[in-house]
Amino acid sequence: GAVRTMQTLDKLGLPYVGTCLPDQERQEAYYFELDGVKFAVIAYTYGINKRKPEDEKYADSMNCLAKAGNRVCGKKIYPKSIFDKLIKNENRRERIKKRLHIPTLPIQVDTLINHDMVYEYTERFCDDLKAAREKADFVICYPHTGGQFNIEIGDFTKTVFEKALACGADAILASHSHCVQKAEFRDAVPCAYSLGNFNMVGDTEVTVKKFFPDYGLAMHLYMDGKRLDKVTFSITKAIMKDNEQIVVWPVDALYKTLNKGQKKALVKEVKQILAVVTGKEYDSDVIQAEYDLK
Repeated sequence: GAVRTMQTLDKLGLPYVGTCLPDQERQEAYYFELDGVKFAVIAYTYGINKRKPEDEKYADSMNCLAKAGNRVCGKKIYPKSIFDKLIKNENRRERIKKRLHIPTLPIQVDTLINHDMVYEYTERFCDDLKAAREKADFVICYPHTGGQFNIEIGDFTKTVFEKALACGADAILASHSHCVQKAEFRDAVPCAYSLGNFNMVGDTEVTVKKFFPDYGLAMHLYMDGKRLDKVTFSITKAIMKDNEQIVVWPVDALYKTLNKGQKKALVKEVKQILAVVTGKEYDSDVIQAEYDLK
């Protein structure tokens, strides 16, 4: 699937980073220039779900933070429902859960299982960051890490961020938890621990609704020459109507299309998202196109 995606992107002339085709030379980062400033983007993943023996030829083509297949999630919390007590047959229980959109995937906590399993991978991650630091004016690090459906920041994610900061990343924007997490400045470096989802709706059987999987963040980095001048973020929400494709809305644009009751519900949810991201309470001007990250 990854190979086919890259082949399709090549045909369309769209760049990508983090993985390369087996016959391509691996690059430590994707570089581009904008207004005379050279940017580097580095992408690494905590691991992949599974790999078959015949896929070994692709192993060196993927930027992994841990041994491929290792999720670095040592703790799993399975959502319970009344059906877990009433129905003993697992297959029947799962079918009923799916029909009723009850979560079937666990909440995961990304604990650091074993340093030996990640050391050689995180070392290459650091080497790539240092190489990009030498070649670019501004380095954006995009790690794919975090326990899914978990708003808490796990030990492995913290370790990855510490290494990225130590190696000179100018911005660290992460994903994978399938829900929005905290964003903050650390030594003037914007750190978003999870941007959430771009196009996942909240009524499928794999999602944990209370963590708002249908919401995401878009981070905006405003530059003054080679210096980061300001950071803002927008909040997005994915909407899917019956028999239609998912449409992703910025909340300020979505708000204008809603009736009174729907607007009230959106405001309540956006307040909760803002509380997670910033740790602050918003009483007024909740619906905005962009929010300052301070």
